[in-house]
Amino acid sequence: MGVTGSYLKLATSPLGAFCKQIVLKGAWRDGWRGWAAAGSTATATMMKHILLIERTRMEIENRSNEKSRNL
Repeated sequence: MGVTGSYLKLATSPLGAFCKQIVLKGAWRDGWRGWAAAGSTATATMMKHILLIERTRMEIENRSNEKSRNL
Protein backbone atom coordinates (compact mmCIF):
# COMPACT_ATOMS: atom_id res chain seq x y z
CA MET A 1 0.00 0.00 0.00
CA GLY A 2 2.87 2.39 0.67
CA VAL A 3 2.71 5.77 2.35
CA THR A 4 -0.71 6.82 3.59
CA GLY A 5 -2.04 10.29 4.26
CA SER A 6 -3.70 11.59 7.38
CA TYR A 7 -5.64 14.71 8.24
CA LEU A 8 -3.37 15.38 11.21
CA LYS A 9 -0.32 15.53 8.95
CA LEU A 10 -2.27 17.71 6.52
CA ALA A 11 -2.93 20.17 9.34
CA THR A 12 0.56 20.20 10.89
CA SER A 13 3.14 19.47 8.19
CA PRO A 14 2.72 22.65 6.08
CA LEU A 15 3.15 24.83 9.17
CA GLY A 16 6.17 22.79 10.21
CA ALA A 17 7.71 23.10 6.74
CA PHE A 18 7.12 26.87 6.77
CA CYS A 19 8.69 27.29 10.22
CA LYS A 20 11.62 25.06 9.30
CA GLN A 21 12.32 27.15 6.20
CA ILE A 22 11.97 30.50 7.98
CA VAL A 23 13.71 29.74 11.28
CA LEU A 24 16.10 26.83 10.84
CA LYS A 25 17.24 27.59 7.31
CA GLY A 26 17.25 31.36 7.89
CA ALA A 27 14.95 32.32 5.02
CA TRP A 28 13.84 35.41 6.94
CA ARG A 29 17.25 36.94 6.17
CA ASP A 30 16.47 36.83 2.43
CA GLY A 31 13.59 39.27 2.80
CA TRP A 32 10.44 38.80 0.78
CA ARG A 33 12.12 36.17 -1.38
CA GLY A 34 12.76 34.00 1.67
CA TRP A 35 9.18 34.39 2.84
CA ALA A 36 7.94 33.51 -0.66
CA ALA A 37 10.17 30.42 -0.73
CA ALA A 38 8.88 29.34 2.68
CA GLY A 39 5.30 29.84 1.53
CA SER A 40 6.00 27.82 -1.59
CA THR A 41 7.49 25.03 0.49
CA ALA A 42 4.45 25.00 2.76
CA THR A 43 2.11 24.90 -0.25
CA ALA A 44 4.00 22.01 -1.82
CA THR A 45 3.90 20.11 1.48
CA MET A 46 0.15 20.68 1.76
CA MET A 47 -0.44 19.46 -1.80
CA LYS A 48 1.66 16.36 -1.13
CA HIS A 49 -0.48 15.44 1.87
CA ILE A 50 -3.73 16.15 0.00
CA LEU A 51 -2.64 13.78 -2.77
CA LEU A 52 -1.65 11.13 -0.24
CA ILE A 53 -5.08 11.35 1.42
CA GLU A 54 -6.78 11.05 -1.98
CA ARG A 55 -4.65 8.05 -2.91
CA THR A 56 -5.39 6.38 0.41
CA ARG A 57 -9.14 6.92 0.01
CA MET A 58 -9.09 5.57 -3.55
CA GLU A 59 -7.22 2.44 -2.47
CA ILE A 60 -9.72 1.83 0.33
CA GLU A 61 -12.64 2.28 -2.08
CA ASN A 62 -11.04 -0.07 -4.63
CA ARG A 63 -10.50 -2.75 -1.99
CA SER A 64 -14.10 -2.51 -0.77
CA ASN A 65 -15.37 -2.70 -4.38
CA GLU A 66 -13.26 -5.78 -5.03
CA LYS A 67 -14.58 -7.43 -1.87
CA SER A 68 -18.19 -6.74 -2.85
CA ARG A 69 -17.57 -8.20 -6.34
CA ASN A 70 -16.16 -11.38 -4.84
CA LEU A 71 -19.30 -11.94 -2.76
